[in-house]
Amino acid sequence: MADVNQLRAFTGAAASDSEYLSACLEAATERVNRHIGRCQVPGPVLNQAILEVAGNLWQRRVGKQDLAAFGDGTLLASPARPALDPLTPARALLAPWLGVGIA
Repeated sequence: MADVNQLRAFTGAAASDSEYLSACLEAATERVNRHIGRCQVPGPVLNQAILEVAGNLWQRRVGKQDLAAFGDGTLLASPARPALDPLTPARALLAPWLGVGIA
């Protein structure tokens, strides 16, 4: 299962962000587990999906700071915003194990 150190390496976050990273990781784990339900997903794929979602949640805070810097040529911040749906980066990773959705 993904841990805070893996998420820190994945996001490039500072050690001082550990509390926020932990909250993002917990929320991402809950979201991914709810999304997959009872489907069996291989451990490495599940781990990567959780990291992707947690990274997306973490990026939301960073993205707000980046947008504030938009237009300032002296800063190297990227004005990109993360996906509105935190599961967006994980859906394609998980799709092969989730089967076909039937309404």
